[in-house]
Amino acid sequence: MAFTTMRHMSPDRVIIPRSLPPPRHRGFTMVELVVVIAIIGILAAFAFPSLTSYMASQRLKDQSSALVRSINLARSEAIKRGRTVSMCRSDAPEATPPSCNARGGDWSTGWVVFVDNDGDSTIDNNDTVLRVQPGWTNSGTITNGGTVNDLVFRPNGIGRALGQTFTFMPKVEGSTKPVSIILSNTGRWRQE
Repeated sequence: MAFTTMRHMSPDRVIIPRSLPPPRHRGFTMVELVVVIAIIGILAAFAFPSLTSYMASQRLKDQSSALVRSINLARSEAIKRGRTVSMCRSDAPEATPPSCNARGGDWSTGWVVFVDNDGDSTIDNNDTVLRVQPGWTNSGTITNGGTVNDLVFRPNGIGRALGQTFTFMPKVEGSTKPVSIILSNTGRWRQE
């Protein structure tokens, strides 16, 4: 038997030694893909309720933070400017000019913080709007018992008709527990 070297082989012919395994195609089989997709579906089914609850909780935190920031702004601007500053509930805070709503009810429609030059708790031409907080859609309600439509801070930072509790209720009952912002008569707040 003659031994052939690479020099004497034809260029078309490739010799594969029998000791190497044949080349394998790499990739996933259809069964493997279906199993992985099924596992992902099962995990998503367990995670979705937790995610929904988390999103509702974050939405309530965002709303309560916005209210607290507006209360802090109203109080600090009253002290800084030496003027009465009001914060009122509004059904159309982004209107030009924004207006206060005289009926009690849901604060999730938005509110307006303004320098109330004449102290009448309504936005007039000579008042300066400091912040307009638009409402939230599909996010639940913000109530304070329906008794107070505005918060008024005097130039010394003390509020008039404060002592309110704002309750942030989720849209879906039981998705997360309500958040309450309790506002003292001095304008300080705490969250429960």
